[in-house]
Amino acid sequence: MSDLVELGLIKSPHGFRGEFILSSDSGQLSVLSLIKLAFIGTSSCDVMPFSVVSARWMPKGWLMRLAGIDSDAHVRNLVGFHVFVERHAFPELPPNEYYLSDLLGATIFDSEQQLELGKFAGLEGSGKQHWWIVKTQRGEILIPPRERYIKHVDLNARLIYLCHVNELW
Repeated sequence: MSDLVELGLIKSPHGFRGEFILSSDSGQLSVLSLIKLAFIGTSSCDVMPFSVVSARWMPKGWLMRLAGIDSDAHVRNLVGFHVFVERHAFPELPPNEYYLSDLLGATIFDSEQQLELGKFAGLEGSGKQHWWIVKTQRGEILIPPRERYIKHVDLNARLIYLCHVNELW
């Protein structure tokens, strides 16, 4: 399945009925509460589908229950397995909002200098303060994902154009 997106790892059982805590960087605003089908496996090439019975946010992370997983013993056997969802199951976002999975690996350009800066590698931060991690030939740099610095994102071409980059260093 080529369009699977990893949402996290099964961290631990929660209770005795097959619920588990999902360790995920997606936070409280995840698409998990909307997903009807999840896939569990050691990699995206080796997965089993499960209907999502419930998924809700807790301070420890996402609490999930999947059909067919009905005991803490079953969950213990799955600890460390990855949880995936199909990308096409994600809801549409408003303009200028993006899923992290769509940005990973995109090439980032300084549009004013006509210069490639590097590749989008992820997010850093917590709460309301996040930074884009850009891997360059010299290491990593952090870019605030603010409207002032993001000129254009072309998801189809996997390109991100920045402006006012000179203000960042």
